[in-house]
This record gives sequence, structure tokens and C-alpha cells, in this order.
Amino acid sequence: MSGLSGLSRPRRLDLSKLPKDFVIGVVLGPSISGRTTLVKDLAAFYSIPLEQSTVQWREDQAIASHPLFRGEAIDRLSSAGLNRIPAWCRPFHTLSNGEQARALAALRLESETIFEDFAAFNDESTAQSMSYAFAKLARNRGCHRILISTTKPCVAKYMQCDFVVFTTGEVRVNSVSPRKMEIQWDCRVTGFKGGTGGTDKGWEGELDQVHQKIRFDRQPAASSSYELGVTRPRELQCSVLLDEALTEALNAFDFDFNGTSTSRVWRLQVDRLPPWKLGAVLGPSGTGKSTLLKEIAGGKGLMELQWSHHLPVLSQLAPCPLEAETLRAACGLSPEAAGRAWRTLSDGEQHLAYLARVLGASVGTKDVVCLDEFTSVLDRNLAKLVCDGLSNYILKHELPPVVVATVHGDVAQWLQVDWHMDSKSGVVRKPCASNAMPSMPDDTAYSDPDLFQLPKLRLQVRRLKPHSAAAEVFHRFFAEHHYMSGKVPCNFHAVVVREQDSQRLVAMDAVGAFFGQGNGGITWLESRLVVMPEFQGFGVGPKLSELVGEILLRSGQRFFSVTHHPRLGGQRTCSALWRPTTMNGKAGTSLNGSKSERKAFRHQYMGAEGHGNDQLAAVASEANREAILVAGPKAPKASEKMAQRIAKFDGKSRREALEGMTPAAKASVRKELDQLLANGYLECMSAETKVVRLQTPRNNQKKLDLMFTPAKRPLKTEKQGPERADSVKKRLF
Repeated sequence: MSGLSGLSRPRRLDLSKLPKDFVIGVVLGPSISGRTTLVKDLAAFYSIPLEQSTVQWREDQAIASHPLFRGEAIDRLSSAGLNRIPAWCRPFHTLSNGEQARALAALRLESETIFEDFAAFNDESTAQSMSYAFAKLARNRGCHRILISTTKPCVAKYMQCDFVVFTTGEVRVNSVSPRKMEIQWDCRVTGFKGGTGGTDKGWEGELDQVHQKIRFDRQPAASSSYELGVTRPRELQCSVLLDEALTEALNAFDFDFNGTSTSRVWRLQVDRLPPWKLGAVLGPSGTGKSTLLKEIAGGKGLMELQWSHHLPVLSQLAPCPLEAETLRAACGLSPEAAGRAWRTLSDGEQHLAYLARVLGASVGTKDVVCLDEFTSVLDRNLAKLVCDGLSNYILKHELPPVVVATVHGDVAQWLQVDWHMDSKSGVVRKPCASNAMPSMPDDTAYSDPDLFQLPKLRLQVRRLKPHSAAAEVFHRFFAEHHYMSGKVPCNFHAVVVREQDSQRLVAMDAVGAFFGQGNGGITWLESRLVVMPEFQGFGVGPKLSELVGEILLRSGQRFFSVTHHPRLGGQRTCSALWRPTTMNGKAGTSLNGSKSERKAFRHQYMGAEGHGNDQLAAVASEANREAILVAGPKAPKASEKMAQRIAKFDGKSRREALEGMTPAAKASVRKELDQLLANGYLECMSAETKVVRLQTPRNNQKKLDLMFTPAKRPLKTEKQGPERADSVKKRLF
């Protein structure tokens, strides 16, 4: 690879085409194309200071406690793409490179600010949602003259910026006002079957296939591979001061924190790998890639280089001029850049120079070469060239094994690695031989005529298998992105959302039975609403919750929700579709069933017509009081103790079961009845249903209810032998 000379100087900028003022302006272009020079020109034109303020972080303080947030830590960190509450509770120096970049962006979100290499350490999807949320908050806060420099066209598109300056010299001004993200729903869920008792309750419609393939969607694009069992988990801990600012931020959520954070990362057992020359650690920011590389490097950290401010970079790559030139060409550093001093290089040029010098210093050594944030600051076209050059250099020279870490899964193909590891799941795979062509970067990204047109988000909604199957999906894919811990309810009915084109998991919403007097068995409480980090900020969560509410109302059910999230709760309070309950804004029981002193937002979904099916609840509640309680489908498998509980209520109506009790006793019995009905040990039958009781020979204390309606011929139950009883049980249950 001959290098990329001639790309580091942009064409002359026509300042007369620029608007007089702006909120967000973007400088867009490939790596090493002169973006920094254009930023300086724009800063001078708009009187934006080039010397930006330096941010200091305390090592014993959580990032959410930084005084410059001034009570806005939640909104600002979320808008910068840092959505995980555990990350807010950790000190700055323990965050990943990508998390540090986002924390700095959140803290520096003010007027007349410059952001270089925006979203460089994020994958494409995270960069999109981060750009959308960042720009939205900037406008809401009244900021102006924010300059963004980036190699990612999606940043300009999702920020809906006021203008874009290309490194070709072109100025493109946006004449369209920013708009909200439009979500198109392809809902494959047709309804919800409710009622008290029975096992056929829940969502109706198309079943999602996640149960058949429990695996993470975000994998490298290798054609085929097989797994290597060479990783094991490890836990890392750090502690911070529980100061007033952090406590206030966490009080907005049902999140318990004692000052100590524990995170799980994966340890790679390098000695158990088959012989290899080149490996890759791939995964989202904050999943332990840098920690893993430091461990592979023997705990001594990654190679740090000292550069002379006076000598040209080329002379510092290797002692031999010929070898230095070979390294320069292999890593794509232009001859012009290699002839300059280190301090004059752009971020992209410094990255290439660093790669070249590390490779040169590793020739003839035995230690594994670790390259962190590999190609993160480069556009994908240049990254492809660098991967080709690096792979060829490694094949031709006596180098120790090389491992790279990055958020970009495309490098696994381009480098033709011997193995690649998913830092999120800990799975290590060895690619199999394939004749498939590697994926190629998009050469037309910088010439998109619809650069200011915000794309629509097309989503598909399907149901999950209920109860434990849905809980498994939640714990496998979504639990770590939800602010609550603890068990999910046993009565767990969920839908899952996927992006239509890629079929990646986007979100999940689950409901559980809402027990209580007057709920009539048709009332449901939102149990878990969670959106994947790369799709947060688009408004998917609130819209999904409303979609679930509409389906429930259309199916004759009611829908309630409890949340500690201040933005979601505040949005519902202002919405005509939701009505606050009498307990809104008060402390009470959290979703995991524990007592909580934190105030919660409690709402009922009323729908466009504003009735919320309250009238149906009254009718259903009255019918339930008169209905006969009989053994449910799980009764034959009940334990001795459970059978005694069932026997207390069999053949009685709810009204009869509660007669003569004190209010406190009634509340306790209602709760017990609701649990037995929800779990299938009891069912409600209409008052016309006849009940015949049989004494089972196996256990005379255990009674089973044999039901038949007048339309059916009664079963003959004169014979009480074991064979006859077993036969009856099989037919009925």
C-alpha cells in the first residue's frame, strides 16, 4: 500500500455560503483529508475559541457526580450515548475509551464548543442514536455554534445539522427544520387473551424465532465459524463516594447502589488457542476489550511511545530507513505526513504512525502485540486499506502474534484473522475457509444527496413464548440494559421488537397480571420495558409501550405502568393517552415486589378514546365474584400442601370464599386466590357449570374437581378404583 498522499489538505472554503448563525455545524470527510484545518477556519469565522476548557475528573468520584453537570447528569449522559446506569456510578479512569469519550461529550455540551472525531469509538448504530439524542438535547438547552468533526456521514444525517462542510470544499446548508424520528411499526401481534386462570392466556400472533436461536445478533460477518472454549469470566470492582449528587441522580431510578460497582469481563486463555498469528477482539464500547488486551500484554499495559517533536515521524518508525519506509507504506501513512513532526499530525495520521512504529518495534520479539481501538478514528475505506497492508506485512515478517480490539466487526474479514472474540458474550470463534468476498466499504457515503433527510425507523413486533421462556430471553439479551434487578414475575408475557432490515433485537416489553380488588382479571401491569443501547434516544420505548397498551385495550384488557425513569414518567404525565393514578408520585412497592422509598410514576393507559376499559373491569369483577372456583390444569401435579390450598376454595364463588372475614383477612385471601388463578391451580367457571368431586385413591385428602356443562354428557364416576381415577384424570386434565 503506497500511502495516501495529497489527502491532508482540503480545498479552499467559500465562507460566503455559510449561515450567519447555527446550532450545529458538521465538518465531514474521510480520515487525513483536512478536517482539522476546516474546523480552525470555521472557528475563526464564527469566533469560537479553539482552546477548549480542560475537564478534571476525581478518581474517587462517579462521573454522574461531576459538579459541571449541575443536576443534569441523567439527561446529558444519556444524550451522549452513555445509557447504562452502572457506568454513571463509576469513576472516569475505569471507563472504556468509548465511554470516556461520551462522558466528555456530555460534560462539554455547551454553546461555542468543538467536538473532534465525534462518535469515533462507536459502531454505526450507536453513532446514529447518539447523534440524534445529542442534537435534540443541544436544541432543547438553547445551545448554539457547536462544531462537530467526523468521518461518519450518519452523524450529520441523524443530527439534522444546520450545515455540512465537506473536505472537498463544498458547503451544503440544511433548509429543513429538525423533526422527530418517525417509527413505522410492522406489528405481527394480533391480540391478547386474558381472563382468570388457564394456561392459554397471553399474546396472540406471530411467534419470534429467538427461542430457536439464543445467540447475540451482533457478530462479525464471517461466513461460518466454530467456537473455541477458551474464555472464562472475571469480576472487576471499583468504589466511589456516595455523595449528594450521585444519590440524587440514582433516586430517580429503582437502582440500589452502595458505592461499589462490580462488572464482569472475559479472560482469554491465550495458551489454549490453536497456533495463530492474528486475532481480533470485537464488541461494543464498555465490554472489557481494553482490559482484556492489558491482561494479554502481561498486565504491563499497552505499548506507550515517546515521540520527538523535532524529528520527522519517518525517522522514528525504525532504525533502518528501508524498513521505516516499508512500515509507512504498510500502514497507509502518506509520505508527506511521514516527513512531518508528530505534533503536527492529525488524529488519523497519528494512529497510522503509531501502528507502524509498534509493528517495527515488535519484529524479532516474542510478546503478543496488542493494538487497541484499531482503526476507530479512521473512515472505513481507509480502514480497509490499513487492514490489507497490516495483514500482508504480518505474513511477510517474523512477528509475534498480533491481536487487535475494535468496535468495528468488519476488520475480522479484512484482516483474515485466525480467531475473533465477542467481548460481550465471551465466545471465541475460528473462521472456516470460505470463498465469499469480504464486505466492502460504501464509497458513496460522502456524496449522499439525502444527507439531511432523517431515515425512518422500521420495526417489527412479534410475541414470545410466555413465562419462563420469555424470562430467558429477557435475561439473555435485555437484563443488563434494564435499571432493575431481581426476579421477573412468574406470570410473564412479552413481545420483542426487531429492526426490519437487519433483524437485530431492538426492544422488549413484558406485562404481568395486576392483582387487586376490582381489576376483574383483565388488568395488566407493565413489568419490563427495555431498549437496546444502540436504539435508545429515538423514542422507541414510549411508542412501544403505547402500542402494547392499544393491543390490550383492543383485546378487552386494561394496562397500567409503574416507572422510576423521570423522563418516561414525565412524558406520560403530559400525554393525553395516559392518566396518573392516585399513587402517582408516591413511594410504594417497586416492580420487583420490594418496598421502596423512592417515588414512582404510576399511570393507566387510557387510549385515544379515554376509557381505558374501566367499565369492562367492573363487569368482569362482578362476574368473578359470582363465578365458581374449580381446580385448574396444574391441580393434578400439585403438591400435598398446594392441594390443601386448592381444596379450601373448590366449588365456592369468590363471594362465598370471602364471607365473614375481616378486611385484612379478605386482602390476604384475595392475594392467595389471584396467585392460584394466575399459576393455573384454580380456574373460574360460570355459575351454571356443575361440579362433581372425586376422592382420589392415592390421597384421600386431595380433591380434584371434575367439571362438565349441561351440554355435555356427565362422566360416570361410580367406580372409584385406581385405574378408573387415573383414566378420568387423563381425560379431564
